[in-house]
Amino acid sequence: MTEMVSALAKTFAIAREGVDDQRLARDIVYNAGRLAWRLREGKQARGGLATKYKTSVSDVVTEADRTAEQFVAEVLELLRPDDGVVGEEGASRPSKSGRVWVIDPVDGTYNFTRGSDYWCSAIALVEGSDGSPEAVAKNPDRLILGAVHRPAMGYTWIGGPSIPTTLDDKPLPRLEATTHSADHECLGTYLHPTFMKQPEIRSAWMAVVEEFASVRMLGSGSVDLASVAHGELGAWIQHSVKSWDWLPGKALVEGVGGTARRVDARGVTWSIAGPEGVVDTIEQVLRAGRASSSTSSSTSTPLPWASSAYGDDVDRALRLADAADAITMKRFLSSELQVSAKPDMTPVSDADLDTERALRGLLSTECPDDEVLGEEFGGEPVLSGRQWVIDPIDGTKNYVRGVPVWATLISLMVDGYPQVGVVSAPALGRRWIGITGEAAWALGNGTASSSALRKLSVSTVSDVGDSSISMSSLGGWKDRGLRDAFISLTDDAWRLRGFGDFYSYCLVAEGAVDIAAEPEVSLWDLAALVPVVEGAGGTFTSLAGERGPHGGDALATNGLLHETVRRRLTDQG
Repeated sequence: MTEMVSALAKTFAIAREGVDDQRLARDIVYNAGRLAWRLREGKQARGGLATKYKTSVSDVVTEADRTAEQFVAEVLELLRPDDGVVGEEGASRPSKSGRVWVIDPVDGTYNFTRGSDYWCSAIALVEGSDGSPEAVAKNPDRLILGAVHRPAMGYTWIGGPSIPTTLDDKPLPRLEATTHSADHECLGTYLHPTFMKQPEIRSAWMAVVEEFASVRMLGSGSVDLASVAHGELGAWIQHSVKSWDWLPGKALVEGVGGTARRVDARGVTWSIAGPEGVVDTIEQVLRAGRASSSTSSSTSTPLPWASSAYGDDVDRALRLADAADAITMKRFLSSELQVSAKPDMTPVSDADLDTERALRGLLSTECPDDEVLGEEFGGEPVLSGRQWVIDPIDGTKNYVRGVPVWATLISLMVDGYPQVGVVSAPALGRRWIGITGEAAWALGNGTASSSALRKLSVSTVSDVGDSSISMSSLGGWKDRGLRDAFISLTDDAWRLRGFGDFYSYCLVAEGAVDIAAEPEVSLWDLAALVPVVEGAGGTFTSLAGERGPHGGDALATNGLLHETVRRRLTDQG
């Protein structure tokens, strides 16, 4: 396929040597869209188009997306070698000219995979001096043009701030700022169900929606924006829009005299487009923060972490946990679960991989400046700034065997130390939430509410003989030469149980267990557990006594037993 696409790109380029940017953009999106369409029809006839998840079950990529993007990138390398390139599916080339082409090979991929005709191929040309092509695309000095082709309808739009927008080479009417009002218009928009759970996004979005006569959510931003330029939609709004979803349609709207701008309101960036008067109305509503009483979060009792400096991060971690649960529970006990061995011979399932991809995608949208480290896709611990640490499924061996003791672990580390931890165990119907130095809570699975939360406190057991110990296995203690010390400790304890993995530490925080220890663990196994244990008043260190999750092993206790247990496990007592 790769060689065939390269041959197509060369043939295309030879036939268009010397054409101007408008003609090139028009022909590129037409041919990229047709290529994707033919691939879809051909693959469906032979059993289906290969599709992979990115950030969620509705954010997908197909081989057609990648093939179409390869075609566009190779054409531009042949015909515009000094220009930069940035594409949704990873194409990237630095710019020598200061110009960057921004590619969306298939906008509306979810629609595309379902056989819908509401999708397109889109491209924009921008100019800037901000370094990388990604930086130029994110904040261009100048938007030159945009082109959108919708294959199922045969439509091709092209336009820009200085280029009157056309549909199939016919000029579109100008959008007059004074002849439109929101209450007589249809609003095009998109809000993924995941974000409905975020009050700051949901309430702002609802406030805007209530201003309009009608609302449509169709699933392709560039087609929506082309429809705004065409006069078929009265305006458009979406939050956290990527450059390739925004710039082509923005150019079309501005090419008919409309307004397309980004507005930062209450920590969220909204992209809005339409006639100037309608866009002004939307911006006023966003900045006012007005929402109907039925959607305002102010009517409910504040959650106990609302006043914490990390309150927003706890809410974000809970939303990530919602997204993770949707994936992991769908695959749990499924006969279609795919399991393979990692290089260290531990198992990994496709659910682990898809969950981490989804959480990374959501984090890249919500907090793109934060670092991310995860078990399946790596990263390095950072000692300065903010870093999210993810274990998509802690307890994968249990998960793949149908044992319900497994969880998604999500932590925010600040300057190298975990400050927020959320542990979601949906098969057990439980979650644990912790803020280091503040508090920890447990709740049944589902939407957090003040009445459903139970504040946690570790036990007051002060004698090993009265203690309950939880472990994962004995093998690691033997490998460390500490098996005798561990067995001696358990012999003296009141009770030993093998609850294992995350569960041992969460039970310490609940006061149901007094001691949990493991001789070999990774940062992602522990980061989310530290705020839960410490928030409940417990102590969490390595066996050597280093506070936190960085020692490569772990000991968590109620604090009263900690030093005695630590010295016994290391043969110092």
